[in-house]
Amino acid sequence: LFAPELEGPVICHFDYEVLAAQDGHGYRRLVDHTAPVAMTILRGQDLVIEMANDRALELWGKEAGEVLHKPAFEAFPELAGQGFETILEEVYREGKPFVANEMPVELVRHGRTETIFINFIYEPLRDLRGRVEGVVGVGVEVTDSVRARLRMQENEQYLEAEVARRTLELKTLNADLHQSNQDLQQFAHVASHDLKEPLRKVKTFISRLTEDPETRFSERGHGFLQKVNSAADRMYAMIEGVLKYSMLNAAGQPTEQVDLQQVLRQIEQDLELPITQKKALVLYSQLPVLEGASVLLYQLFYNLMNNALKFARPGGVPEISIKAQPVEPDSMEIRFTDNGIGFSQEQSDRIFDPFTRLHSKDKFEGTGLGLSLCRRIVHRHGGTIRALGREGVGAEFVIRLPRKQTQGLL
Repeated sequence: LFAPELEGPVICHFDYEVLAAQDGHGYRRLVDHTAPVAMTILRGQDLVIEMANDRALELWGKEAGEVLHKPAFEAFPELAGQGFETILEEVYREGKPFVANEMPVELVRHGRTETIFINFIYEPLRDLRGRVEGVVGVGVEVTDSVRARLRMQENEQYLEAEVARRTLELKTLNADLHQSNQDLQQFAHVASHDLKEPLRKVKTFISRLTEDPETRFSERGHGFLQKVNSAADRMYAMIEGVLKYSMLNAAGQPTEQVDLQQVLRQIEQDLELPITQKKALVLYSQLPVLEGASVLLYQLFYNLMNNALKFARPGGVPEISIKAQPVEPDSMEIRFTDNGIGFSQEQSDRIFDPFTRLHSKDKFEGTGLGLSLCRRIVHRHGGTIRALGREGVGAEFVIRLPRKQTQGLL
């Protein structure tokens, strides 16, 4: 028999002689009320239902009066065509037991047709001389466990299909990203050539002017030429650095010891004209030496300085302060502060988004990429940047950068 608490079949052989020796009513009460499985006896060639215990009636969804003393296929006409005629005939005619595991059966239970799953065994019922007189059936319904397992299998199949679908999507996205990176590299190569070629000509003609014996400049004029030449060199380096940064997935920037004090001096020289025009006051001292990509750190503070000058309050004197202090663990906190037009603190996260402009482009020029590039540079160095602002008062950018980099390339 199949018991719910057991994983497999336990076969009980019914000896008619032993059954006959039992007190009929006592045995029937034992089977009806204490047996943990459904049990039935089918008698004779017509397989008349002679006995069915409470578990069997519960499994069938029938009252005793609906099935007892009736041929099995009269009580259960829906079993016809499901293979039970052949199964029971073989048990009855040939005396061979039949065992089924999780067999789907269509039954009309409580007036409704249902498909259930049953573990059961049919054993031949023999008389004292060993002749088959009927069939004993013992079984248990396992519908809930089968359906739970089938749902689990369906979920597993769904998950496998979903994983396969997402894997295909990722492969497609990776292929698109690879193509995009190739396009970016190609663009960077073309842009690099197109942007640097005019600078080469500027430097060439500056050199010719300086060396031309018929062209004479005053001492002040020679100073201007030197500044133009120096600015062209730095612009050339900036173009190279920005273009390389746009191709970071293809090639990293080498790290080195970068003196931020020297970086700010260079930026002051490059922004000498707007600083002079706006009479800006730039204050900094004792800035640290950090490990990083010099071109990128230059671009970071150049963008912040350029923004501070660009968004100065009309009619006021711009004041720009850069201070640094060590913080744990082994990092530096740099505070870049200005007294410009500021911004609402609610915009402090959005301000770093690409192409974001908080002020009218009619009043303030720019592309909206400066601070976005700043954030990418800081993150590339393993640091953080956040913005603090008050409208009409000014802005402060708090940058944290590690003193040392764990990789040789960023």
